[in-house]
Amino acid sequence: MIIGRLRFFIARAQGQLTSCKSNLKNIATALEMYSSDNEGRYPVDLGGLTPNYLKVIPGCAATGKKDTYSGSYEAQAGPDSFTIFCKGENHTRAGYPRLTANFPQYTARFGLVESERSLEELKRQQQSREP
Repeated sequence: MIIGRLRFFIARAQGQLTSCKSNLKNIATALEMYSSDNEGRYPVDLGGLTPNYLKVIPGCAATGKKDTYSGSYEAQAGPDSFTIFCKGENHTRAGYPRLTANFPQYTARFGLVESERSLEELKRQQQSREP
C-alpha cells in the first residue's frame, strides 16, 4: 500500500514538472510571436501577451495557483532577451531534489533550462565558443 502511494506521488510530480515545462515553452513561443510583431521587443510584462498571443497566462500545476510565472518574468533590451521561470521551490518539494528554487526556467538565450547545474554548463559552453 505504501509503495503504491509513493509511486502515485512520484508519477504526479513528474506530470506536474512536464506540465510546467510545457507552460514555459508556450509562454516563450508567445513572447517570440509578440517580439516578431513589435520590432524585436518583448513586452514589459506577461499581460502584454493576452489575449492576442495567449488566452490566459497559465499556472504551474505543482502550485494549484492560476498565474505563477508573471512574477518571475524579466525582459531586457540591448540585446533584447527574456527570462521566465517557475518561481519558488514548487518542484523541489514535489520530489525533485536536483531542482533548485526557480527552476525550470526558459531564457531567450538558452531555451528551456531544467536546473542550475545545466544553466552553469550552458554558460561555460558559450564562453568557450567566444573568441
